Amino acid sequence: MSYNNFWIGLYTTDNPVQLNTTWQWTDNTAVNYIPWYNVIPSLDKKLCAISGYNYNGFSNADCTASYLAVCKQPPLETIPTSNPVSTTTFKPINPCDISMQTFSNYFIPQVKMNWTTAEEYCELCGGYLTSFHSTDELNTIVNYLNAGNYWTGLYSDNNERTWKWKDGTTYDFSYWYPGNPNQAGASCANLKIIDYNPYGMANTPNCSTSLYGICKYRQTEIMT
Repeated sequence: MSYNNFWIGLYTTDNPVQLNTTWQWTDNTAVNYIPWYNVIPSLDKKLCAISGYNYNGFSNADCTASYLAVCKQPPLETIPTSNPVSTTTFKPINPCDISMQTFSNYFIPQVKMNWTTAEEYCELCGGYLTSFHSTDELNTIVNYLNAGNYWTGLYSDNNERTWKWKDGTTYDFSYWYPGNPNQAGASCANLKIIDYNPYGMANTPNCSTSLYGICKYRQTEIMT
C-alpha cells in the first residue's frame, strides 16, 4: 500500500480514458476543477483518481490498486438555503494552451508523458512525435535541448528488429546511442543526450516512462 498517494472521489466510466473524457465526483457535486499533474490524465484504462504528497496535482490510477483514502465528512447540521445547486460545467484546459518550447519546425510541451500520450498530445496540437532524416536535422534538435531523454516518433512493431517513424516518413537515417538499439529493450525510442558524451537514439526506457516529447509540426501548420 502506498502512503504517498490517496484515493479521492474523482472517477470516470469512459474506458479507456481519452482527452475529452468526462469525469465525475462520487458525491455528485459539480466537477469544476481538476488540477491534473501532467495537465491531462494518463490515456489508458486507469479510471479512478488519486492525489499525493509527491506531486502537485491529481493523477489517474488503476481502480483496483491499494491506497489510503481521503474522506470528506458531511456537516452535522444541514442549513437550508435558497441558493440553487451549482451547475457549473467544467471545461478542461486545452493542452495546446500550456507552455511550449518552440524552435524551427518543432515544439516541446512542458509536461512529461508516456510515449503513447506524447504522440496523442503532438497530434492534438498539430504535429507528430518527431522524425529526423539527416545529421543536420538531428543537430538542429539537439542544439535546443538540455541533457536528458526525450520521446521521438521512432518505434518497432516486430520486437525491435526493424524501426519506423510514427509520422509515416521513411526510416532512411539512424543515429543510435552506443549500445542501442537493444533487442531486449522497449518498442519505442527516445533521443538520449548526456553532457560531454555522444548523443543518439536509445530504447532503454520503458514506453510507459514519463519524458518530454519532441513534436514536429505538420508542414501545413509550421509556426512562424
